[in-house]
Amino acid sequence: MFKCSCGGFFHVIRVEEYPKHLSGLEKLNYMRKCTVKCDKCGTIKENQPYD
Repeated sequence: MFKCSCGGFFHVIRVEEYPKHLSGLEKLNYMRKCTVKCDKCGTIKENQPYD
């Protein structure tokens, strides 16, 4: 969890799905992205690292 410049905290609101063609082992090495939203000011940041 990261802090926003306003003092609020970013919460994950959406996580990228794994591509369907990946095997179980490939999923372990795949770096998914997520979208986060500040709970105080509502700022949204996309393409943040998730895994």
